[in-house]
Amino acid sequence: MLPSKSFSRATLITLTTVLLNACGGGGGGSSTPVPAPVPNVDAQGLWSGSSSAGYALNAVILETGEFYNIFSSGGVAYGIDHGTGTSSGSKFSGSLVEFYIPTNQTFTGSLTGTVTAKSSLSGSTIYSNGNNGTFSMVYNTAYDISATLAALTGTYTGTYYTGAPVTMAITSDGLVNGTSTNCSFTGSATPRNTGKNVYNVSLTFTGSQCAPGAGVATGVAVLGISNGSTYIYTSGLNSAQTNGFFWIGRKN
Repeated sequence: MLPSKSFSRATLITLTTVLLNACGGGGGGSSTPVPAPVPNVDAQGLWSGSSSAGYALNAVILETGEFYNIFSSGGVAYGIDHGTGTSSGSKFSGSLVEFYIPTNQTFTGSLTGTVTAKSSLSGSTIYSNGNNGTFSMVYNTAYDISATLAALTGTYTGTYYTGAPVTMAITSDGLVNGTSTNCSFTGSATPRNTGKNVYNVSLTFTGSQCAPGAGVATGVAVLGISNGSTYIYTSGLNSAQTNGFFWIGRKN
């Protein structure tokens, strides 16, 4: 008897299964696994350190990537860097504008750095005026303390770059009143809803020698402790982002 010229459907399925198994499923049994992507490190936090230019640095990177960095000497703010950055793996990079108080100038720039979450942040900066440099900072655990109006309430005193004394009083409901030479300001400070040690600040300035000029400037403030004293680090910009307030005050 001649063999049948037809195969049953079941037979074809069986043969196909055997062949696929013998070939490793038809996809090549020796393929190299694709490595898992490196997760982006969360750079947010309060960071303290120094720059190659000799300034003390106190920076806050918000959960949005926006950052403010007050650079100072002898407890007096010389200016801020303000910008927005993003994380890629262990790298943090972004663009910024530097506001330099002594000459009342602004410069654009960029930064690149390597970050270890809640540990260290170091890198380099490039500015349009050619004053490039490096920085190294460590994480300040004060960032993880929840902001409260009770902690913020009080009177803070300090000195502006020009030597003018500055006083800022904050009430238990977050109202701000302050004075300096030929300048006064009022406004509000409220805890951000992130549960971190950061406050939103909005101030209205009046007077011929107010740093940001007359009008409203908005920004952030954080509280820090050094040698047993509480300090407020606050900075913000006017609506045109051409000037602002940058100040460190000691709580009385």
